[in-house]
Amino acid sequence: MGFTITGDFGEKKVTSLKQNINLSNNAWNIIKEDMFNFCSKEDENNLSGFLNRIFASFHNKAKASVSLRKKEQTDKYKKYKQEEGYSEALFNKIIDNYAEDLLTESLNYPKGEAKKFTLNKNNLETLRRSHEVDYYRDGKGNENLGKYLKAIFEEYALKRPFERELIYFSSYVDMIELAIKSKAYLEIVQQERTSKHGNKIQNTYFFSPYKIVVDDTLPFNYLIGYSELANQSDGSIIESKIAPVRISRIVKMSIVSKNESASLSSLQKKAIDDELEKKSPAYLVGDILDIEVKFTQKGLEQFKKQILMRPNIYYKLKEEKNYTHIVFKCTEAQAINYFFKFGSLIEIISPNDVRTKFINRYKEGLEIYQVSNEYK
Repeated sequence: MGFTITGDFGEKKVTSLKQNINLSNNAWNIIKEDMFNFCSKEDENNLSGFLNRIFASFHNKAKASVSLRKKEQTDKYKKYKQEEGYSEALFNKIIDNYAEDLLTESLNYPKGEAKKFTLNKNNLETLRRSHEVDYYRDGKGNENLGKYLKAIFEEYALKRPFERELIYFSSYVDMIELAIKSKAYLEIVQQERTSKHGNKIQNTYFFSPYKIVVDDTLPFNYLIGYSELANQSDGSIIESKIAPVRISRIVKMSIVSKNESASLSSLQKKAIDDELEKKSPAYLVGDILDIEVKFTQKGLEQFKKQILMRPNIYYKLKEEKNYTHIVFKCTEAQAINYFFKFGSLIEIISPNDVRTKFINRYKEGLEIYQVSNEYK
């Protein structure tokens, strides 16, 4: 479809635009997965809302925005042009070749399935003011908005999961960076879990932010700092401790004014860094335990393959004829999340309370199947 971005939306009172877009199967699968992981239950199926948010957060940084990237390179290398004595013609040729390479990459994504979504007013105004679509044209030389949007979303889908999370939650990331810079507190409402009755349980924290880190064992970003858990009834502080907040589980966040500064001391920062050396960000809360695990031969093979969430500090204790005992230094939560899926391939030997929790969980799972068999 040809579309003239330079049209005056104001006079025409265009506030939205139905746009057809053809993305590869991989891109659609990633978008579907991210909508499930990142969006609230109410917005989980809102494709237009999701794509508008990704475009607004990502277009300025995308390689597909050739005009912006070309300007960046021009500004970056002006100094080198003067130092190296490049002629104007040669300098322009280098920049044009760079832009051409970006465009070639952006136009080379495979076709897949076409779907429609609605571009909102803000993104339409952004497109009207930019020159990006000038680079994307159809066979007749007309500007092609669909090609530019496809390049943006395909590039997004090729990012790693934690990178996509930072794009979707860029408003939170910007607020966190501002709070760190201005030494301000954050008030954070976080989705903790769902109760047995299906009710969502949320907690409110006052947070002194330190930094955002990526968990090596999970594809998620965590805000690390000192957290003060607030009582839901009267707002009083229940506890203060080093804590991680997973970015994608933040329900609401705001910068708050308090009499004291949220600046962390060098000792507090060192305490956080020391904890991060011993624990992954996701499992920063909880004591490090020596957890002895007995592996079958097949369990040991699975352990070598299952990298996600795997504890990274361990040592071999002993070997028997058909079993290997390994001791892991990790929190109870990490042990449960990682080893539960191994089922009969492993046995938790100690500590006894962790062993008991595994036994009870397996019993509860068995009970569900026993009950369901009664209806067959």
